[in-house]
Amino acid sequence: MQILGIDPSSTSVGWGVLTFAGEYVKSGELKPPRTLPIQAKFRWIHKKIEAVLAGLDDELIVAMETVFAPLGGKSVGGHRAALVLAQARGAILAALDFPQHEVVDLAPSTIKKWVGGHGHSTKDQVRKMVEKTFDLEQLGTDEADALAMALTILWKED
Repeated sequence: MQILGIDPSSTSVGWGVLTFAGEYVKSGELKPPRTLPIQAKFRWIHKKIEAVLAGLDDELIVAMETVFAPLGGKSVGGHRAALVLAQARGAILAALDFPQHEVVDLAPSTIKKWVGGHGHSTKDQVRKMVEKTFDLEQLGTDEADALAMALTILWKED
């Protein structure tokens, strides 16, 4: 059985796979061409996630960050970004052949708490912890976030 962490986005989807024994399997970032219209980016992401899934175990738990929006309604751009993120997340969920794979939603603060040590850890602190845990170097931010999600599932199960 494997754990697939996915950091959804319309510009760079991070993904990372661990075994339940805590072993690193593989990871990467999917970056759709910037020139694609937004709907084409979602199709592109869907197909690339299907390709990632093709190389994984059938028994799979998927960890994904929840969609969040700024509080107070003061940031129209922030709400727009949250809507785009939700659409990218939808494209990914469709590729997962839901409900075949269990999907666990994780709040950013939960991931930061379990991997970075506290709920307000920086992205850089989380990335460094992931790199140290698996003896990896120079992970992309989204790739490290995805592995952190998989780690959160693994460590919360202990």
